[in-house]
Amino acid sequence: MKVLIMGVSGIGKTSVAKSLAPILSYPYIEADDFHSYQARLRMRRGIALQDGDRIPWLRTLAQHLAEQEKYNHGWVCACSALKAQYRSLLSSICPYTHLVHLHAPYPYVRSRILRQRHYLSVSTHFMPLSLLKSQYETLQCPSIHKAIIVDSTKPIERVISSICFALGVSPFS
Repeated sequence: MKVLIMGVSGIGKTSVAKSLAPILSYPYIEADDFHSYQARLRMRRGIALQDGDRIPWLRTLAQHLAEQEKYNHGWVCACSALKAQYRSLLSSICPYTHLVHLHAPYPYVRSRILRQRHYLSVSTHFMPLSLLKSQYETLQCPSIHKAIIVDSTKPIERVISSICFALGVSPFS
C-alpha cells in the first residue's frame, strides 16, 4: 500500500504520516527532504514556489517513491501536493497510491503554526508562516472520489482512525 498525505503547510501532514507509517509497517518519507537548496532558500526568504520550482522537486520525489516500491511493499509520504497536476505527476510514476487530503480552515492552521512556534520558541521548518496564504491560494482540493478527505482539526487519534477505516486496516497493530 502507498499512502500520500497531502495538504498545506502546518496542517499536520508530517505528524499524521509519522503516526500512520508504523501502523501500516511501512517507511515514512518526508517530501520536503527532496527540495533543492535553492527552493528551501526561496521559502526561507518568504518567496512562494512556482510550478518551475515544484515540478523538478516532485519528479525527484516520485522517482524516489518508485525506487522504494522495489524494496518495500509500500510507504507513507507527507507531501503538500497542492495542485491536481502535481498529484497527476506523482500518480503517473507511482500508480495506485491512496491520497489522503488533510483539510482545515486557514485561521485554524495559522493559529496552530503560531502555537507550535511559540511553544518551541523557534521555527523548525523552512517554510515561514507568511507563505501559508499562498499555499491556500494554490491548493486545488481533490474530490471525494479521488481522495480520503479528513478534517485535521480533530485529535490526531481520530484522524488516524478515520484514515485507517478508509484504507480498511486496523489502527491497532
